Amino acid sequence: MRAVQLVFKYLEKAYTNPDDLEAREKMHNAASMSGLAFSNSHLGIAHSMGHALGAMFNMVHGLSVAVSNLYVMQFNRGVAFERYTEIAHALGIAPPDTKDATDALVNAVRDLMIRIDQPVTLGQWGIKRDDLMRDMKALIEKTNMSACTFVAPRVPSSKEMENLYLCALEGKAVDF
Repeated sequence: MRAVQLVFKYLEKAYTNPDDLEAREKMHNAASMSGLAFSNSHLGIAHSMGHALGAMFNMVHGLSVAVSNLYVMQFNRGVAFERYTEIAHALGIAPPDTKDATDALVNAVRDLMIRIDQPVTLGQWGIKRDDLMRDMKALIEKTNMSACTFVAPRVPSSKEMENLYLCALEGKAVDF
């Protein structure tokens, strides 16, 4: 939780002012904490999508996971709302309603990504709908082969996975 708080407090500062040594130090600490946490978990669907997007579209892994996570958090809302609410509370952005807390968290992450000039859709990164559709079957197969998929709080069907990719492509809300 502390890593998330540090990212929200210092990432934009480090991005806009690379000479801010305190912000860079805090981001280093956040990255180290996150790395330790990653080594003790299986991560989930956003990470699986990141692997597939990197393999199929040469998308940078961290960015592909960040973009995917915007849509995966919405997909997992019904089964991970307590965790998302906890994170939103830790960031000071949580309204009382847990559904709204997930929305608040997704919006806060999206807003941070925009402020540091990062794409928030696959389309903004340059993936075209025709290319995504051409490679959809392989993307889904690669996503499903990842161990990260099967330890997710909600394991998507192939059709749900396709819809997740389409939502991530176009920036549409996940409502399934």
